[in-house]
Amino acid sequence: MYNTRKFKYRRFEDYFEEIENYATRGERFYDEFSDPMTPQRAVEWLRAAFACARETIQDKEIND
Repeated sequence: MYNTRKFKYRRFEDYFEEIENYATRGERFYDEFSDPMTPQRAVEWLRAAFACARETIQDKEIND
């Protein structure tokens, strides 16, 4: 059987350019790098990206 999951973000740019609180996720990421990012903080960013990559669209969600 084929994989029928529909992912929330079709492309990386859709995730990276999404507004999250006060700025896009990408702007917040680059802001973090303007000061030296600690390895622990980098792992937090990677964990969040991994979690978002695994998100699927629920039947009740509409994202266009």
